[in-house]
Amino acid sequence: MVTMLLTSIFRNASSAVHEVEPHPQGKRVAFIPTANAVEPWGPVHSALSKRALQRLGFEVEQLDVEDVPSGSAERVTRSIAEADCIYVGGGNTFFLLQELRRTGADRAIIEQVRAGTSYIGESAGSVITAPDIGYIKLMDRTDKTPDLTDYAGLGLADFRVVDNA
Repeated sequence: MVTMLLTSIFRNASSAVHEVEPHPQGKRVAFIPTANAVEPWGPVHSALSKRALQRLGFEVEQLDVEDVPSGSAERVTRSIAEADCIYVGGGNTFFLLQELRRTGADRAIIEQVRAGTSYIGESAGSVITAPDIGYIKLMDRTDKTPDLTDYAGLGLADFRVVDNA
């Protein structure tokens, strides 16, 4: 069973986490803020989301996949596999998808969520769960993603997520 909380702004919806993770105290969350890496407001926004997860009781393990060298997929896969919950933050949807693919995090996330690990998406982290993210070009930029050759999303949701942030 796939259990997801898809949000536009996580800190405004953090009280709903109990719907997907009833007892977050002491549980490990793989915190993936990668979409924020190419946004000027990224670090501040990422810090607010991280703090919201910590206030809920999660042990936050930050996984900046954009900093992971190519060929280091085993570290990313292990970190995601060991998590009780996966959080993927907001920012540039196309950059996020490019970096998840480059590191193999996309496959690890799909596998773990389908195996029952809870998923929390914020903005771009919500959009990438769709079968295809091409529709979001109306709201997001593709110029930061020279290596992205198609827009196939993670396919965890069977609908398109529209972010109103």
